[in-house]
Amino acid sequence: MRRLREAVEAFNELAAKYDSWYEEHPYEYRNEVTAIKRLVPGGLGLDVGVGTGIIASEVGVEVGLDASLSMLRTAKSRGLEVVRAQAERTPFKGGGFDYVLTTATLCFLEDVEEALREAYRVLKPGGFLVACIIPRESPWGRRYAERGDGVYRLMRLLSVEELKEAMLRAGFEVAEALGTISYPPSSVGFIEEPSVELEGKSFVCIKGLKRGG
Repeated sequence: MRRLREAVEAFNELAAKYDSWYEEHPYEYRNEVTAIKRLVPGGLGLDVGVGTGIIASEVGVEVGLDASLSMLRTAKSRGLEVVRAQAERTPFKGGGFDYVLTTATLCFLEDVEEALREAYRVLKPGGFLVACIIPRESPWGRRYAERGDGVYRLMRLLSVEELKEAMLRAGFEVAEALGTISYPPSSVGFIEEPSVELEGKSFVCIKGLKRGG
C-alpha cells in the first residue's frame, strides 16, 4: 500500500502539468492514440488509470477510473464520467462494460494480475481488454528505467511476454497486438502506422478477449 500512496501523491502533484508531456511529444501522442483506436471496439468503455483523460476523451471512452483525485478533476472537465478507486478493486458490477482500456498504468500498480482479473470481471462476455504498456525491453522503457526521479522511480515496467502471460492467467484469450514508436527517445519522432511486429516498439497494446456466453 505504501507504493500506491506514493504513486497517488506523485500524480496528484503532477496533475497540473501532466498533459504538457503530450504537448512536448506530439508524435508519440499521435502514434499511441492511433494504435489504441485500431484496437478499441465500440460500446461502453472503461479507462482504468484514466489520468487526466487526455487519451480517453479522444478515443471515445465514457468512464474513467483513477486513484488520483487531482487527475480525475481534469478528466471530468473533459466530459468523462469519473470514479475514484483502485484498479484492483473497482466499484462496478460484473459484466457491465464492452471494453476496458488501460494505458501505461499497469507499471504503477501493486498487483498487476489482480487488476487484470478485475478487468475481466467487469467485462461483458465477448468483451475486450486493451492493455497498453511501455515494454521494459524497449528503447523508451530502458530510458525510463534509468531515471530515478519523480514517478519514474515508481515504475515497474513489464515485458511484452510478461503482459501476455499475465493476461492469459487472468482468463483472457490474446486476440491481437499492435506496436508503435519504433524510434529511440534520442531521435526526432515521426508519425507511423501501428505494426503487428512488436520487437523494438516502445508502445505496445495487447487486446484480450473475454470468452463466454
